[in-house]
Amino acid sequence: WFALQQAGVAVPSFSAVKRFQLPGLVPPQRVLSSKNSPFYVISLTSVISQCLGSKTLSTALVRYPVLADTCTELYHGKKWNTDKRFASPMTVLNNGMHVFVRDCVCFLHPDVGFAKGIVVRFFQLKSNPQLFCEIYTLVDFNSFLLLVPGSQCFIPNGIDIIFDSVVVPVSSIFAFYDTSGNKCKKWNKFECWYLLFGGLSRHDNAKPQNIHFISCTNEMDVLDMTEPIAQQLTLLETEGVVVYDAYYEENVLVIAPLLCHL
Repeated sequence: WFALQQAGVAVPSFSAVKRFQLPGLVPPQRVLSSKNSPFYVISLTSVISQCLGSKTLSTALVRYPVLADTCTELYHGKKWNTDKRFASPMTVLNNGMHVFVRDCVCFLHPDVGFAKGIVVRFFQLKSNPQLFCEIYTLVDFNSFLLLVPGSQCFIPNGIDIIFDSVVVPVSSIFAFYDTSGNKCKKWNKFECWYLLFGGLSRHDNAKPQNIHFISCTNEMDVLDMTEPIAQQLTLLETEGVVVYDAYYEENVLVIAPLLCHL
């Protein structure tokens, strides 16, 4: 009331601030450990939804494997470049069209001119931020269609024939640390779980706002907490979740395979 009268600013009451909740945020869920001990876990779906809804984080998130001579980031690693679980199955062109892996596309081949081919994978180069794709070229040879591997070009104009929604793989990293409820770390130890994203640089992952608290307890061992968390991870990897992506400015299907745990 005072701020409204003196400065013309409507300040919410303290009780209204306490009741405020971000849209789509799911409260911590009460779950049971492998030994039937209760503890609370923040929904991984809720964390991913809030992060991708942030324009700053969704723009900084690397969405494709990056080929590099030296591995300085997690998305330079061999696992991300070879494991199909982390491969992005599609991309969105500037004209809004969707191109998926296994789509038949027309593109400009450096040797034969315009050609047709099948998209194999999408990737980026450390030295070039442009998006590349690898295409198996369809060659008509005596009425037989041959697949010629190894053709690389900038992303071509494609035909969307499979899905309507954008699919975004978001690799996850799980870390657990023990911290203390007292000044002395020797007593009252809490086991804590955190979620990070493999698509962020090491510099960004070191920022406090990108280290997402999931759960903690001082009543059980950290391994006893893994079962309910593993169930959420399995669901995110096999079925995914539909959330709003501020980068594409639309709802997308997020697949979140586990890259590693620390």
